[in-house]
Amino acid sequence: TEPIDVAFQRIHHSSPRSQCAILSALVQQQGTAPSGSAVGDVPFKLTRSITQERERRDRWENTQDNLFCMNALIDFRDVYERQAPGMTVRAFLDGEKLGKARFDDLRDPPVELERPLTADDPGRRATLEITRSGSGRLYYAARLFYSPAELKTEPIDVAFQRIHHSSPRSQCAILSALVQQQGTAPSGSAVGDVPFKLT
Repeated sequence: TEPIDVAFQRIHHSSPRSQCAILSALVQQQGTAPSGSAVGDVPFKLTRSITQERERRDRWENTQDNLFCMNALIDFRDVYERQAPGMTVRAFLDGEKLGKARFDDLRDPPVELERPLTADDPGRRATLEITRSGSGRLYYAARLFYSPAELKTEPIDVAFQRIHHSSPRSQCAILSALVQQQGTAPSGSAVGDVPFKLT
């Protein structure tokens, strides 16, 4: 992996900009290549990553990112979304209908179909089937959310390490406190040889 240092700031480097430049190159190659081009599904994965980069905003981080990403999405649309949507989508889980949705415009909002987990679901194998009738390109995602039946209450080692750094100023303050304590404490005080090590 190439290291990213401050020199890249001069060319306005950013991960979204790089992804968008690659996406533009791939979809332009796909537009001129014969069917079955080697780019595979990489453009779709890049497009999802680029759009999710905005999170809930209507823009990217800066002007450079906005320029490259909007151009990349336009290139993607011109190759993969030439046909306007006009489709009905249905979803089934092991034959059980989860719902359906209709899309007639690229600006139609996304639709979420949900099914709550039941007591019979843990450990069960199931098949999710999504069907489309009509024209246009369909984008979908399947997600599983769950909570453990029993929460762990015992502490676990998650590889955190506590490292203490002391400055000369803090070391001197600690030394002063220890020797004052030693001066008023009985013989055999617990400060031991710490004052000598600090000195």
